[in-house]
Amino acid sequence: MAEKFVFDIAESLLKKLTSYAYQEVSRAYGVYEDLQRIKDTLTIVKCLLLDAEEKKNQQYALHEWQRQIQYICSDAEYVLEEFELQDKRKQVVKASRSTSMKIQTLRMRNLHLENFLELLTFPRWIEDTTDTLETLIVVNCPNLKNLPKCLITMSRLKRLYIRECPLLRRILLPSDMHHLTALEDLQIYDCPELYKNYQPQCGKYWPMIAHIKSVSIEEPSGEEE
Repeated sequence: MAEKFVFDIAESLLKKLTSYAYQEVSRAYGVYEDLQRIKDTLTIVKCLLLDAEEKKNQQYALHEWQRQIQYICSDAEYVLEEFELQDKRKQVVKASRSTSMKIQTLRMRNLHLENFLELLTFPRWIEDTTDTLETLIVVNCPNLKNLPKCLITMSRLKRLYIRECPLLRRILLPSDMHHLTALEDLQIYDCPELYKNYQPQCGKYWPMIAHIKSVSIEEPSGEEE
């Protein structure tokens, strides 16, 4: 029954919105009032659906009304999914501090980390992306000292872009660079230590990356003579 399907969605969303975890996270993100309005709307929807059971004789109008309600519930469900996604993004930094945090295996092809000012090392779940990751972008992580060791097992990694990571000194150990067999595009910008070590033609690690099809390594701004 269509009305039961919509009713179940509304009830599921209401359970999420009234949970303690959602209450706390929504306050932290400053969207508490917005989610409360969604909760109030869904409460009304639930009541109307219960009342609809007694109005089956108005079939056409009821069907159209239920269709509109289903759109509302679907939109609300999408909003909550986006909210959960943003919350998980914030957990990247927390995950790097806690080895006990359990995160489901991610089957991703592209990973973009930007403006993680407190990130010291990559979170452990990066190890679960080694057989699928094709693009890794790291931007403005000023305290990051090392790329993940599991980089050597990323057999499908094609693109590696690093920018504004001043403490990074190398991509991998020189003896391990040959493991990145699929890497065809390497870009490094505003990373003084990486520039010094991988500078085209004269950096001590340049021979380790000279075979890569496309390499762009720019001198950090303000360091030109």
